[in-house]
Amino acid sequence: NIFVYAQDVETGIRYNEELGGYSICPPKSWQVIEIPGFKYHGFAGPVINGFAPNMNFVEEQYSAPVKEYVDLNLAQMRQLFSGFILVSRSRFSTDSHLQGERIVIINEQYSIKLKQTFYFFTKESAKMIITFTVPVEGGEFYDAIFDGSVKTFRW
Repeated sequence: NIFVYAQDVETGIRYNEELGGYSICPPKSWQVIEIPGFKYHGFAGPVINGFAPNMNFVEEQYSAPVKEYVDLNLAQMRQLFSGFILVSRSRFSTDSHLQGERIVIINEQYSIKLKQTFYFFTKESAKMIITFTVPVEGGEFYDAIFDGSVKTFRW
């Protein structure tokens, strides 16, 4: 096994999403993409075994604390996702001291077993959800890469 630690992760050039008022350094070599139905741009990594690891951003208005918001999202995920498994839930902090929560789940979509890592942050009455999606097989390789990228998130 190869272990990658967040401090060893190389990120790409900082991307500023003017519409959303945030910026982030995506994983190195990931490309900015437009995602149909999404307000903000996302990112996609190099295709591996027919799947491009990807990252998207969703902002929702919800004034309750982030913990309550994550609880509600988990309840919805349990109902919506086939083969739902909650792998972990923890607090998460960015380099700019933005506090939030991180959850990792496994589920199946379109006959592909996926590992998804969600990061939840609050700004005033808004919540920002950053989601990374990779196939389960080999997905652990991306854990530190995702954390390293989200550590650079500013909102």
